Amino acid sequence: RSGTAAGAPATGPAAGLVGHWRSTTSRGGGADLSMTTDHHMVLNGNGTFRAWSHSVTVTSFGGSEDTTPEERGTWTLSGSTLVLQQASGRAEYPFRRSGTTIVLSNDRERRVWEKID
Repeated sequence: RSGTAAGAPATGPAAGLVGHWRSTTSRGGGADLSMTTDHHMVLNGNGTFRAWSHSVTVTSFGGSEDTTPEERGTWTLSGSTLVLQQASGRAEYPFRRSGTTIVLSNDRERRVWEKID
């Protein structure tokens, strides 16, 4: 949402970001351990967002699943940067978009997100 107040409908380039986005990461620790995490981010047209992760871990002894508590806040666009504001603080992610895929970058990694809804 380019320069609009929270609660106003997304317009311009921001309108294309409205929806449910998912990024999947996988990590392995040899034959005895693997963990896959689906990261979810829902950007609503009114400038609010929700985010959570769901992980599945499999070991040679069994497996487990975990879902993180939902994070909530507001989102805006500042040029080619997605800005997420929560009670705990503000995070800025430079991004590139191509169709139904966006790449968000931060200090540690780049993550590819696919629009699923």
